[in-house]
Amino acid sequence: MLAINVGEDQQAVSAFIEDYPIDFGLLLDSYGNISQRWQVRGLPTTFILNPKGEIVYRVVGDREWDDASLLQQVRDLKPTDDVKPKMKWY
Repeated sequence: MLAINVGEDQQAVSAFIEDYPIDFGLLLDSYGNISQRWQVRGLPTTFILNPKGEIVYRVVGDREWDDASLLQQVRDLKPTDDVKPKMKWY
C-alpha cells in the first residue's frame, strides 16, 4: 500500500503523521503532478493495481476497507508464478 498526499507540504504531512501514525509508504505530490497524470478528480481517490500494473479498481470517496467483498477482490489479485509484478514510478 502506498499513500500519496496531494497539495500539502512536508511540514503539514509530518504533523498529521504524528497524530495519526501509518505503517505504509507516503509520497508527497505538493504540485499535483501525480494527480494530473493519474486523472484524479476528487479526494480521496483509490486505485488498486493488478500484478501487471494495470488499474483494476478505481473509486472516488471513502470506502470501508474491512468489507469482506472488497478484501476478497484485493486478495484475488495475488500474483501467480507466471506473472511478475511491475510498477511504473512517476
